[in-house]
Formats: sequence, structure tokens, C-alpha cells
Amino acid sequence: MHGFSGADRGGGTLYLWLSVARAPPRRSTALRYVPMNLSSEQFARVRYLLDDRWETWEDFDRTLAMMSAEELHEYADRFDWDAGEAVERLTRVLKHPNCDRGTALMIYWRADPVFDLEYGTRERLEAEEGERVNVYDLTRYIEKRLADDSFATARIPYDPQNDRGKDRTKPKKPRAWQLEERDGQIVRVDIQPPPEAPKIDVRALLPAVVFEPVQAGRPGGT
Repeated sequence: MHGFSGADRGGGTLYLWLSVARAPPRRSTALRYVPMNLSSEQFARVRYLLDDRWETWEDFDRTLAMMSAEELHEYADRFDWDAGEAVERLTRVLKHPNCDRGTALMIYWRADPVFDLEYGTRERLEAEEGERVNVYDLTRYIEKRLADDSFATARIPYDPQNDRGKDRTKPKKPRAWQLEERDGQIVRVDIQPPPEAPKIDVRALLPAVVFEPVQAGRPGGT
């Protein structure tokens, strides 16, 4: 693992926002993760990219070019959004000729477009959240590709209302706790949640095409 930071490779980088530290792991009630049916060679390529064993973008692209639709989906599904250059990496996946519509839809909803709706405009989002605007631009790009039906296949299923048991189309409730360091220990502290914001009509503000689940085996686009 080379451990580069986002600044090591220059432009187009992104470090996603984190308002507080991550919560302690809890037992999930979501549907169990089911990996793609990959050969050992295919899975090795996915792990090579996920584990950051590549050194240059040329190396990344050379490995990506050998990947099937299923490998691309496995990579995107396991992708760590807190990694540096998240948008750059996933844009390369989306532009791959084997990228499936289901993979694109999964990337879209994992990017949390509902979060951006709270800011109203791209300009306000950029002013208050900085590089988060790169994720906003990524979701706009995916919306256009979905509307144009420009992904070659649509055989990998994905339903944004049942992403391992989670409905990603619903706005998140504000946290009523945060993590703090006290006496050298990280502890969870209850806080007063902010006043409830006006409810956002997600379906009115996002294009209808992003709510359409991809069913297994549907014919692809252009």
C-alpha cells in the first residue's frame, strides 16, 4: 500500500466531509452483502485497486481496462468513499465501456444526492461545503447518463430503496449524539439535535430516472 494522500497526485481530488468521527460499529440489520460471482483472477484485480497497490493513474487505468461489468460493480460496491480522489476514481469506473447501469445507479445513491438538496444551489453548496461540490457534479453527470440510457448493459440489479435494507432515497435524520475525547477515551455524548429543517420533497427535486430500480437482465442502452 502506497498511502498517497489526495494532494500527492494533483487536481481533481476529493476528501469527503466528516462533521464528527465515525460511530462505534454496531450490529447491522441490513441485508447481508452478496459479492459478485468472480474468479480468483478477477477478484485479485478488484483487491489490487481497493488496497491502493497501484502507484500511478496509468497503472490504475491499465488494471481497470481489464475489468468486466461484474468486477467494476464489485469495486464500486466495496469502495471507501473516505478515500482520497474518490470522485476521480469513480468517474473512471463510470466512463468504462463495461460499466453497467446498476453500478452507475448504486454510485449515484451512495454519493448521497439528498444531502446536496439541503443547500438549494450548487453555489451555496460550494461556499459552505467546499470540495463536496465535486460529488454534486458527479451526480449530475450520472443523471444525464441515466436519462440518455447510455450504459451498455443493465443486468446488475440495484434498488435505491433497498440498498442492503436501507432506503437511500429518504433524508437522514439529524444525529442526536457525537463522539468526543475525554480522558484519553473516545466516548459517545448525547447532544441537542438541531431544529428540524423543512421537509425536502426528494422525488420532486431529483429526476424520476434515478428512482427506477435496475432489474436483473434488462437490455442495455446505446
